[in-house]
Amino acid sequence: MFRDLTQLKTVVLEYNQLSGNMSSILQFNNSLLQELHLSYNNLSGHLPSNICHGLPNLRVFDLFHNDLSGDMPTVWHQCEEMEQLHLSYNNFNKGPMPAGIRNMTKLQQLYLSCNNMEGKKFSLTT
Repeated sequence: MFRDLTQLKTVVLEYNQLSGNMSSILQFNNSLLQELHLSYNNLSGHLPSNICHGLPNLRVFDLFHNDLSGDMPTVWHQCEEMEQLHLSYNNFNKGPMPAGIRNMTKLQQLYLSCNNMEGKKFSLTT
């Protein structure tokens, strides 16, 4: 979707009727992109495990209220610049909160509610 727009720093497409597979939407490299807001759409599929590989400066990743499924990625430690991660109200598989989240040292906001999380007590400290 954004493959050739290499100078973008912010993308806001909230509250639309966007649909399609997330892995195809995130197939682009943009070292300048800092904010990606795609909440309140109809996006589906799995979040790719290399989310931050092509988006190394991503600070805000906002996917509230979509139809994402599968396992929640465990490679959040690669998202070194992430400050806000909003994934509430999706349909991820039952399971624990990914441990890699505790290694996101710049994270200021974390929203994972209503995602079938389960497991023992989880600590965000190491």
